[in-house]
Amino acid sequence: MNYQIPASTYDRFQITFGATRSIIYDLQNCIVFHLNNAATIEIQRIYKKRPMSRSVNAEFLAELTAIGVVTDEGTLNTEMVAIGTIPAKPLKKIWIELTNRCNQNCVHCYASSSPHSDDGLGTEQIIRFLNGAISAGCESIQFTGGEPLLRKDLPLFCDIAQKGGIKEIEVFSNLSTNNKTILSELAKLNIIVSTTILAHDEQTHNRLTRSPGAFKRMVSNVKYLHSLGVPVNASIILTAETEDRYEEIIDLCNRLCLKHREPDAVRPFGRGADKSIKCKRFNNVKAGPYFETTSRSFVYAQHFNSCWGNMLFLRYDGKVAPCPHAREFVFGDIANDDISSLIAKALPKAWTLTLDKVEVCNDCEFRYLCTDCRPLAYEGDSTKLHKKNQRCLYDPYKGEWNNADLAVFSGNPA
Repeated sequence: MNYQIPASTYDRFQITFGATRSIIYDLQNCIVFHLNNAATIEIQRIYKKRPMSRSVNAEFLAELTAIGVVTDEGTLNTEMVAIGTIPAKPLKKIWIELTNRCNQNCVHCYASSSPHSDDGLGTEQIIRFLNGAISAGCESIQFTGGEPLLRKDLPLFCDIAQKGGIKEIEVFSNLSTNNKTILSELAKLNIIVSTTILAHDEQTHNRLTRSPGAFKRMVSNVKYLHSLGVPVNASIILTAETEDRYEEIIDLCNRLCLKHREPDAVRPFGRGADKSIKCKRFNNVKAGPYFETTSRSFVYAQHFNSCWGNMLFLRYDGKVAPCPHAREFVFGDIANDDISSLIAKALPKAWTLTLDKVEVCNDCEFRYLCTDCRPLAYEGDSTKLHKKNQRCLYDPYKGEWNNADLAVFSGNPA
């Protein structure tokens, strides 16, 4: 089963050609150099060991030589760097959806959870899957739902994961239950708790969750977890009603000492597909080259999907998919498949779906720098699995971001 990249040393300078432009990525220093069309033509000549054109800019050649891409003889530098085998283990992360039942009925819920939904798998079924993931070397796990705190066996699962050597154990909860007993049990384990923040004020939060008193319970439980020494993260989800108040939501997170990332626009899955709650202006579009990558992630993206690779999602009914937002893209079932079988099925269907296999993206020079989200690209229609993510505004055929010209190569990181 080819779930690892066997080599551990690579060419220091990785050149990725797009339809009109290209990048040079320095694996040693993690620096990206973006080349315009004229510079791309010249670097192609060097790459193919052909003579450079007589009109080549001497300053450009000097820059390539100065950063080490080209030798004094005008040939491509063949220096190698070691970055280790990628990935070290076949299974990096799993999500386990413990239940589809939830004490809230949020307007945006991607899983369409509610108080009337199904409870899900039995304790032994989940333990069997969890032990299989541990045996496959799983490093990270998130218990989610529905509302995972409605499962009394949640602390048991966290304990098994901890004793099994899983490094990162996360519970994603709305934190609006009244069950502080389970919270105190979780506090005894080495876990992270994450929650969703929908609004900065009580009235809006309760309306969006369709749960009276949810805001006060959430705040109370956050403070209780902090008193027990448990870190709490926050995912900020914006809707049409709250997109203009995100600064106030961030201020709330800071006051509650919640670690958070940039806000995310409501995603079009489950009840989130309701167009009336879709953000009008805040859409998390990628409108500039602000990628974050490392030498390992750059090489990894050449072989694996940058988001789905080496991950599995166990749905509450036993079906297995690549991630929570691709819950309908099922390729296995724990009733019929053990962990080895699930990995074997995930490998060709999801894990190795690189941007080289995605329309338009396969002609983009940024394809190994970009973090892909396939569910946002095909939005539930698996016949469009290889469609470009519409949140990316880069046109590789014009070399433009949202009709704005990119700066030409100057020897500086893009």
